Amino acid sequence: GLALSSGILTATAADSFAALPCADGYVPYKSAGAWTCALASAAGTADAIVKRDSSGNFVSGTATLTGALKIKDGTAGAEVSIVTPTGFTSYGLTLPATAGSSGNVLTTNGSGVLTWTSPAASSVTGLAFPSVGSTIVGITNASSVTAGTPRNTAVGYQSMHALTTGSENTAVGNESLINLTTGSNNTAVGRGAGSSITTQNDNTSIGWYALRRGTDSSSLGMWSLTNNTTGDKNHAFGKSSLYTNTTGSRNVAMGYYSLFMNSTTSDNVAIGNQSLQYATANNNTAVGAGAGYSTSTGASNVYLGKDAGTNVTTGSNNIIIGAGINAPVAAASNQLNIGNTIYGNTSTGSVGIGTSAPAYKLDVNGIINSSSFIQSNGIVSAGNLPSSYAPTGATSIPGGNFADLQNSASGNSLPTIITFTGINSTLRSQSSYIGQSTIAGSGYALMATWALVR
Repeated sequence: GLALSSGILTATAADSFAALPCADGYVPYKSAGAWTCALASAAGTADAIVKRDSSGNFVSGTATLTGALKIKDGTAGAEVSIVTPTGFTSYGLTLPATAGSSGNVLTTNGSGVLTWTSPAASSVTGLAFPSVGSTIVGITNASSVTAGTPRNTAVGYQSMHALTTGSENTAVGNESLINLTTGSNNTAVGRGAGSSITTQNDNTSIGWYALRRGTDSSSLGMWSLTNNTTGDKNHAFGKSSLYTNTTGSRNVAMGYYSLFMNSTTSDNVAIGNQSLQYATANNNTAVGAGAGYSTSTGASNVYLGKDAGTNVTTGSNNIIIGAGINAPVAAASNQLNIGNTIYGNTSTGSVGIGTSAPAYKLDVNGIINSSSFIQSNGIVSAGNLPSSYAPTGATSIPGGNFADLQNSASGNSLPTIITFTGINSTLRSQSSYIGQSTIAGSGYALMATWALVR
């Protein structure tokens, strides 16, 4: 209150704070209009007033920060900030119970629980596994290899993953030679190359999923020989060459989609893009882009030239030569066609010139020109006989429309008997001749050498 005494105004006031009995370490504070005492502590005690200890530290329960958490270096003044991302859903992280070991990495179980784990040993680049002269580069590759297995090289994720005792193998690319176990001397380059080879040897596979399985085989190109199972000694070069092959053996395909549909048949050779693309029989040979393209079940055919024999489907034993040359009959067999000029039947041995269906051993559609003569089984049928022609014994000259029996030279001996048959024109003697001979009572003279002229 206020009191006036001797001209002096004295004010006095009383507050419950003055009489508040706060013990040592407690701090008075006002709450809900009344003063109370609260413990000041650095120990994180509930409802305590936070204070720092003699080292400047304090302990607290859960703290919520609306900005970044900044941790400063008290000496240098540098700081590390922990900042939350924007636009995220709240989550918690539980740290491991220990500090972990040297080389450990922190991993999560997907629910925020963090643990220390050791990385796979093969993830270290250039790690040499327990094998003589062998090298792996990648994750989980060659993980089953047996100590002492010599000279293997694996580069890529799971390359040569199942290898146990195989040697002298090279795998470059993800999952290349992934199932190889005891096979040796295999080379695979490209993702999945040679991926189904297990115990087989001596294969070369280059390309995406090329030659996944085989023996003594090689492939170059994406999907080449990719479906091979037990077929051996196959060689495929070009995308999808011998793609469908499973058990067929000793096939050679060179070119895009060459021998694409061949599956179980053997001993085929296709050189050229899409040559023998649909062939499914044995012993076919095609050289040239598209050669034998449509051949399906036909066997033992030979095609030479771009698009040669593209019309052949089921026929066999055909020989087609020339760019764009086809068989006379698409589904027939035993046909020969060389440049649409020379034809033949490989079964009967007949040859036709200018005719695609020869009826004789030699069937010519057109005029034949000879600089000498034509003789069959000792019988002269047409042409000019040279002066050296001097047959002995019985010689028969068959009939024809011959105008003259002319002298062409002298000095040769006459044959013992010469028989003319069916000659329907006059035989005329010449002014010079050697000797005479009687022809069946005709009395005509013969020359030592002669020629039949139409």
